[in-house]
Amino acid sequence: MKGKIKRIRELKHKARRKSIGEGVFAAARSSLGNYYTLPFAIAINSSNAMVAMFSSVSGILGPLSQMFSSKLIGKYSRKKIVTRTVLYESLTWLLFILVAFLYIKDIITNILLVIFLLFFSLNVMISNSITPAWFSWHGDIVDKKFRGRWFSKRNLITDFVSVVLAIMAAFALDYFKSSGHVMLGFGILFFLAFSARISSWKMFSKMYEPKIKVKKENHFSFSDFIIKSGTNNFGKFTIFRGMLEFATFIYWPLITIYLVTSSHR
Repeated sequence: MKGKIKRIRELKHKARRKSIGEGVFAAARSSLGNYYTLPFAIAINSSNAMVAMFSSVSGILGPLSQMFSSKLIGKYSRKKIVTRTVLYESLTWLLFILVAFLYIKDIITNILLVIFLLFFSLNVMISNSITPAWFSWHGDIVDKKFRGRWFSKRNLITDFVSVVLAIMAAFALDYFKSSGHVMLGFGILFFLAFSARISSWKMFSKMYEPKIKVKKENHFSFSDFIIKSGTNNFGKFTIFRGMLEFATFIYWPLITIYLVTSSHR
């Protein structure tokens, strides 16, 4: 019995180490891909209203996909959910590269923005559907007593990598823009985002997943949450986060437009 417990602890420790490595690749995906989807939309002649629509897609489809995917937990293993969705998400970055190629070749440019919006929506839905299973999985491999310390360590590493790569990507994209090959620059960034996500998929495939334990008394419906949201800390925090996200999604696309257009002056 003691040997089994020790073995499980070792597997969890290795899983946590792999998760930090996966976090680095996830940060690379964001810095080289997600941060440049709106600038890419502007580069293929998106209007201000269209850019705002891209931002709206993230705010609407993301949470909806999380609500749907949360119902899969218990029916399928969390590892299976995460690995498959990460793999599917990585393939959507190849679709972004296809859009850049079509723009370079001047093919169906009149509907290219609509096609990119559809591909972007697909990316948002798949990438957000990972979240419930990911948090449930990590809640079991990270013990409560050092959960805060571990996540702060992971976030420190991933945020540092994210900032460094985002700055490098900005300089690289500026170089391609000055040489008249900005679409090639976007294509390379999206390919690197694809490669980073494939690396995340490989890391997830090697991680240990403890057997899930679902307690029925901890389950509550969405309507129950809405009714009790003002009477508990989790509900109040969710309301705060919702208001913050609402304000963010109002000004975020406008800031992107301003920064991109002002850099042309």
